[in-house]
Amino acid sequence: MDYSKKSREELIEEIELLKKEEANISNILDNINEMFYKISFDEDGNKKIEYISKQVEIVLGLTTKEYINNRKILFEHFHPEEIDELKKVAKKIDKEKKQWSYIYRFYHKKHKKYVWIQETIIPYFDENGKKHIF
Repeated sequence: MDYSKKSREELIEEIELLKKEEANISNILDNINEMFYKISFDEDGNKKIEYISKQVEIVLGLTTKEYINNRKILFEHFHPEEIDELKKVAKKIDKEKKQWSYIYRFYHKKHKKYVWIQETIIPYFDENGKKHIF
């Protein structure tokens, strides 16, 4: 879109519309009864968490800061009998580049017990070939 041909008022109006759309999307993501995240990968395969919904606290019993700042915390909370299988699934996701759903047990820190989690991974590749997962 060529913004150079728009008036200042038109640009301001468009910015306000985008802000409203972003607020609506944020409101939906913050109020659904699901945990949602977006992770991107650099050329070396290093992960960057771009977004994590606040439902992580309800679903996993972890704060968003714990989830983002401690990459190993997930493996500390997976049921020991399932860690090897989860690692295999992670490798399959990388190789096959298709949507995956799997169920596993996760130790919920606040409830102090294992809970069953069903997770769906959706890989996405942008126009530059950069990998993201939702």
